[in-house]
Amino acid sequence: MKMFEKRVCVSGLIFLMIILNFSFASANLGQGDYEVDNTLLKLTIKQGEDVSRSLKIGSSENAELEVSTNLDFIEISETKLSLNANEEKELTIYFNVKDKLPGIYFGKILISNNNAIFIPVILEIESKEILFDGNIYIPPEYGKITVNKDAVVETKIFNLEKIGSKTVGVEYFISDFEGKIIYSEKENLPVENQILNTKTIPISAGTEPGNYVFGMIINYGSSVGTSSYIINVDDKNQTFDFGFLPWLVIILLIGLMFFIIYYGRQREKVFEQLQKQYKNELGKESFKIKKEKYKIRKLKPIERKEVLKKFKQKIKKRISAIKNIHKKRVSIVKKLKKQKKKGEVERKIGEWEKQGYNVNEFLIRTGKTRK
Repeated sequence: MKMFEKRVCVSGLIFLMIILNFSFASANLGQGDYEVDNTLLKLTIKQGEDVSRSLKIGSSENAELEVSTNLDFIEISETKLSLNANEEKELTIYFNVKDKLPGIYFGKILISNNNAIFIPVILEIESKEILFDGNIYIPPEYGKITVNKDAVVETKIFNLEKIGSKTVGVEYFISDFEGKIIYSEKENLPVENQILNTKTIPISAGTEPGNYVFGMIINYGSSVGTSSYIINVDDKNQTFDFGFLPWLVIILLIGLMFFIIYYGRQREKVFEQLQKQYKNELGKESFKIKKEKYKIRKLKPIERKEVLKKFKQKIKKRISAIKNIHKKRVSIVKKLKKQKKKGEVERKIGEWEKQGYNVNEFLIRTGKTRK
């Protein structure tokens, strides 16, 4: 790699590191100086069960944290934590839901000091015996849900026990993690083996951007099956995510680096061609020297000494003349490039390649080329 390319790459890498550090520092402003090992607590259990989950919290510096929840059936092993730098602690989250009826329960766990981390919690409680169950899928082309537009959701319901065609009751809802319902619907569907259903759900203009849970509860007699899915609703007026800005700068910078390297190589290519012509000429001259020396060695010692002396002087002048021609050609190319005469540069390079260096006696004697 040429020195020019090395400098560009080193400078670019340094700038990339600065941008990345800025990006991560900016991202951490909203997350605090601590982190957790789970960004979502989602459980599916049978009615009558109590469960627990662990949650690890680590901090890069000394921190006093408070842990709280908006769910009355959750008990947290510690609600106040003191963490030293680079220390990690494990909390136990108890779900006391033995008396809860089948359904979908959701809320959040909040870990905070000056900043806060919000961990969504979704608990699906199903009946002990499940005859019908389902799942939810959002096609990738409808992955971005915007305010005041329709969300498209695919649901699939399965007849698990193959009990023949039955009509099941299905409840749908969309709610935020504070319990505010923005959509709900009920319908009855006949299911023999399975049924695929596509729902088009309007997201009203007053909906706040953020994460929501889409839930589906399938009822047949005492059987209750559940399914849920987290969706994100964007503000339709939000045209650009500034959180992506540092990465956009990085992409543009990488493109700029490649352009500079490419442009530099193209610029150097002309001088590489001149250098190649120069080396080829020196190679030819070296071959001539060896040939002449071989002839001189056949002369008598007295005659050989005088001839060799003159030959060395001649060779010195020829090499000097070749160097002068090369310097002049480089000077011409630089001048033409300053004038942005790319076509003329290419024509000159081709002309010189055919012409060679043409070191004549006049040039050897005077050091000048004839006009």
